Formats: sequence, C-alpha cells, structure tokens
Amino acid sequence: IGEFKLGVPHGRGVHMWPDESIYIGEFRNGVANGYGTAILKSGDTYQGDHKDGKKHGIGTFKWVNGDIYYGEYRNDRRHGKGKETYFEGDRYEGDWVSDNFEGTGIYFWADGAIYQGEWEAGSMHGLGTLTHANGEKECGIWRNDTLIQSYEENSYAQHLQIVRKIGNA
Repeated sequence: IGEFKLGVPHGRGVHMWPDESIYIGEFRNGVANGYGTAILKSGDTYQGDHKDGKKHGIGTFKWVNGDIYYGEYRNDRRHGKGKETYFEGDRYEGDWVSDNFEGTGIYFWADGAIYQGEWEAGSMHGLGTLTHANGEKECGIWRNDTLIQSYEENSYAQHLQIVRKIGNA
C-alpha cells in the first residue's frame, strides 16, 4: 500500500514482510529509506531513520520486555551516542560501537551503583570510577570489568586530566 515507481515502493507506504513484520514509512527504490516505523513479529518496534533497508541515523528501539534504546544507528547497529534503559532499572548513556558500549559512558545500576569512564566491547576498560551503592569508590584503570590499577580519587582526577590533554594534543 502506498506510492510506487516502476512497480516498487517509492515514497510513503506500508509493507508487510513474509514473517508478518510491518514497515510504515518512506521507501526509495523498494527499500526503507528515510523515516519510518517497523513493527516486528516479536512485538519489538523501531521508529526512526532508515538507509538501504537498515536502521541508520537516529531512532528508538523498544523491546517487548520493556528495554528501550534511543540514539544513533549505523548499518542496523547501535553506533554513536545513545541511551539504553533496561526494564529492571539499569541504564547506560554514552558511546556505542557495533551494539557494544565502547568509548566513554556512564552505567547506572538499579541498586544505585554507578560506573563512569571508558568502555571497550561492552566492558569497563580504561580509566574509570565505580561508585558502589554504599558510596565506596574504586578509581583507576579497568580491564574487562576488573580494576587493575587503583588511584586515590584526587590523583585519579589529575591523571585523567593529563590523559585528556595528551589525547587532545
């Protein structure tokens, strides 16, 4: 249903895939391009930008279980700046690369703990501070979610400033 050009969807329209998922939005040469909404058979939904039939640009993905991601996509993956809120109350805000926390970001656990710092492949990795729910802090260098070198909070802040200056040089 919608606009066609040379027998394929082109412009605004509605398309149902063989698995009964539905796309409502903009098409170019038969594929989703531009803004639209996909309602998957599972009940998950995506509303946002598409390019060549993939999530690409800014969008919101809502899983049936209550998890929600809002942010940037590239080639069907969370990539760039984004925020994901999990149904159990946890939340991540920061950089994403190929569906993983990567770069800098903040993770908030439902119990009140917070990690702020660097991430790699979805793990605390690099400079960061983990503040436990009781207020206790662990500052330093992390590798694969493990603190490998601890710093006092003040010396850690100074170390972080030096690293940032080197990175901006």
